[in-house]
Amino acid sequence: GVQSLDSALACAQEREKELLALLATTRNLPSPPPSKTGLIYDDRMTKHARPCGLHPERPARILKIHKKLQDKGLFPLCHVVPCRLAVEEEILTCHTPLFWKSIK
Repeated sequence: GVQSLDSALACAQEREKELLALLATTRNLPSPPPSKTGLIYDDRMTKHARPCGLHPERPARILKIHKKLQDKGLFPLCHVVPCRLAVEEEILTCHTPLFWKSIK
């Protein structure tokens, strides 16, 4: 009885030392790296609409995605990339030159 109790106590004390040593090493670890997930969002994106309402980047879709990210707690975990106006070359990757001239 007493010997097994002493043995269990010695074992627990040894485990406590191991855990304290592990805790001491984790205090010096660097902070986790910032999120690598970039998120581009700006309220102006909700104004991108076509009269027919068939454009994939319609306001309802943008707002729904934003809400889902907020509801799931993911929005704050992302690196928010500042928005900027697109340049002609970027616009012409998915729109016609005529469209570019109409919005210029």
